[in-house]
Amino acid sequence: MLETEIKNLTNAIKELTAVMNSATNEIKEDAKTIVEKSIELVQAPVEEVVKEVVEVPTHDTLRAAILAANRADNKNKAIIKGLLSDLGAKKVTDVKESCIPELLTAVEATYAAL
Repeated sequence: MLETEIKNLTNAIKELTAVMNSATNEIKEDAKTIVEKSIELVQAPVEEVVKEVVEVPTHDTLRAAILAANRADNKNKAIIKGLLSDLGAKKVTDVKESCIPELLTAVEATYAAL
């Protein structure tokens, strides 16, 4: 009687161990799948963001374009002063950052017209 119970308990422990090992393997596989999907999700937006990086013109970029236009033709100096005054600026650093791309385009157009 006692031996039978011990055998039954031993068999029950073996079955339980097998079920636990199976469940552990399933959990490991699920965790691995989740990690792989997470890595894919993290990598995708980074690649998209990198593609969308655009160089924003700065005051230094604008200053360099103005100097190049002035060196190309001294007549551009008056034109550029007019462009600056249209924006309410006397010097490059007075130009609002939001206006730099517009002014840079105008300066480059003046330079390209030569």
